[in-house]
Amino acid sequence: MDIEQLHKTVNQLVESYHDRHRARGELTSFRSSNEPPQEPGEFPGLQALLDFHEEQRTYEDTLQSLQDELARIEKAYDQAEEALASVLPPNRMLHHDYDGEREEFAGTHITITFRTLQGGRHPTIIEFSGPAS
Repeated sequence: MDIEQLHKTVNQLVESYHDRHRARGELTSFRSSNEPPQEPGEFPGLQALLDFHEEQRTYEDTLQSLQDELARIEKAYDQAEEALASVLPPNRMLHHDYDGEREEFAGTHITITFRTLQGGRHPTIIEFSGPAS
């Protein structure tokens, strides 16, 4: 892995870490504030059937979209985590000043550590602090 790829990997890890939290929150919020439309016992006419179908489709499409977005973000996170874990030894800190394209992270100092657990798993600990030093 060269320095450019390492920059890209770390930035992807940081971005997807935040995006994953946001996407999980959006999915949870949607599920808690929206329920699938309840099927009525009968439909008084064609318009009622079409209205129900549209509500059902809108609900399912929105839910699927949120789930797909979360899956895409989690895949990006997992790929970046795996790539970085292949070069960063466990229980060692990596200090990095964010230098990606996302303005909300500009000037942020990041510390990344992979902790070794039983079974060889390496959960990632990412800490963010104020302006880069």
